[in-house]
Amino acid sequence: MPQRNLIILSRFEILEHTQHLNALVPAPSYRMVTADPPEQSAAEIRWERPLLHAQVRLSGGAVLHVINLHLKSRIPTDIPGQKVNDFTWKSASAWAEGAFIAMMRRVGQALEARRLVDQLFDADENALIAVCGDLNADSELLHDESIAFATDELHPESDHSPVIAEFQMMGA
Repeated sequence: MPQRNLIILSRFEILEHTQHLNALVPAPSYRMVTADPPEQSAAEIRWERPLLHAQVRLSGGAVLHVINLHLKSRIPTDIPGQKVNDFTWKSASAWAEGAFIAMMRRVGQALEARRLVDQLFDADENALIAVCGDLNADSELLHDESIAFATDELHPESDHSPVIAEFQMMGA
């Protein structure tokens, strides 16, 4: 799988940065059932992109944890031997399995981000944390109240559902 990375640009000093790729959530094992030829054993379903965690020193001296992620899209993962071309699947079952694997990757990445947030709050219950990036998701990955930040704007050219929020830092 080709390497995919993220960046964080900041006018503030970046103190530290770390990438996490199946570091906090081990890759699940799965045997594709519609692959042609059939898979004989399970293989790891690894995330396609790491999440990037940076500690940024703000102008007042506080440290902001920025977690940048690009979750797997809803586009089904290719299943060996099950596509006629880039846009045509041989069977609905193979398409459904590809969608299932894509969902495992997307939700697995979200779980890895959640575990990192939990670790940061365990270390400092007053930690400043911003999770940002391309979530490739509707509200199913977000806490119910988070839907308040969603827009009604649709983007038919993609499977992206933007989540937009504005925050004001106290004392900034």
